[in-house]
Amino acid sequence: MNGSQWKVPTKIAAQTCCALQADSEPLQQAWLAALQGSIDLAYRERGDACLIPPGTGDSAPLPATPPQRPAALAMALGGPGNQRCCDCGEPEPRWAAVNLGATVCIECSGIHRSLGVHLSKVRSLTLDSWEAEQLKLLCILGNDVVNAIYEARCSEEGRVKPRPDSPRSEREAWIRDKYVEKRFVQRRPAGGAADGIFLSEDLKMSGCWTDSPAHRPTGSPGHNISDKTSESADNGSENISASLTFPCDSAASPQKGAGLRLYQASVAGDLVSMATALAEGAEVNGGVAEEEGRTALIGAAVGGSLLACEFLLQNGANVNRRDLRGRGALHAAATAGHTGQVCLLLKRGANQYAVDEKGQDPLAIAMETANADIVTL
Repeated sequence: MNGSQWKVPTKIAAQTCCALQADSEPLQQAWLAALQGSIDLAYRERGDACLIPPGTGDSAPLPATPPQRPAALAMALGGPGNQRCCDCGEPEPRWAAVNLGATVCIECSGIHRSLGVHLSKVRSLTLDSWEAEQLKLLCILGNDVVNAIYEARCSEEGRVKPRPDSPRSEREAWIRDKYVEKRFVQRRPAGGAADGIFLSEDLKMSGCWTDSPAHRPTGSPGHNISDKTSESADNGSENISASLTFPCDSAASPQKGAGLRLYQASVAGDLVSMATALAEGAEVNGGVAEEEGRTALIGAAVGGSLLACEFLLQNGANVNRRDLRGRGALHAAATAGHTGQVCLLLKRGANQYAVDEKGQDPLAIAMETANADIVTL
């Protein structure tokens, strides 16, 4: 940076771009502070003012007209428990942690930002643009579900949740214990492979997990994803397996049970069980040994749930991670004919030229299955 550049801060307005040149560095800093203060004020603005049109003559003024909420805010606040901040209970929060599926107030949102995007992706419900799938996550999960997962052991720990008037230090300690340390999550005892059976029974009882074709998402493959495919006669499978490197849950891993539960819930499209498994320590990019190293994202692509794919991607799923047969989520979505998943995965950077052990890329698979919608994407 040369000596004059620091004198020229730039302000970008809605329709104009103005160059403001300061005479000195202290003046420049004062300008920047004033601009930042205005931005912060805009973020904090609650939009509660009512517009009262002026009366004419001696007539009384018209009644106050309440302002309309932005569409994203109105939809988000309709989710279970979303009318109050997930962490302190302040009414009508205007921020959200999209990867968690929770709404938070502006004070708590600042603490969430400090955690890093790998733990909490904070966005404004009034100033940022939202995609439909992201808003649906807030409505299906919501604060009630998130708190049921992340605050399950509060009573056992003897902790009291912060209030809207609690100091920042108290909020910060609570939020870090809740989401970073996961101190209040009710963890299941490690039980090896039995954990996978436990999840299946839970989901069957709740009606979320079933092998019945009548309950499969539209376009889901008809085969049972738990069935093992026969050994390939092609020696290329060994080469593919050797060239791929990713973590696989093993019998000795304490995360095995949670990882298997995450995979099964992803296939079933059960967002609540997926969120629970992640809170219990499941590795989002971990391969499941029982399913040929498939990741949860591959499972979601097989199962056909667009929201499950979105949830995993928001939580750091690697869109190009492949299984032991060299197939990634895009291969799985193309095989199953899930056009929505294919569009989402391509938009998130999936490699459309990656080939599997048979030398097929997703386009070749779509052409083989005569899926015109995917071929023409």
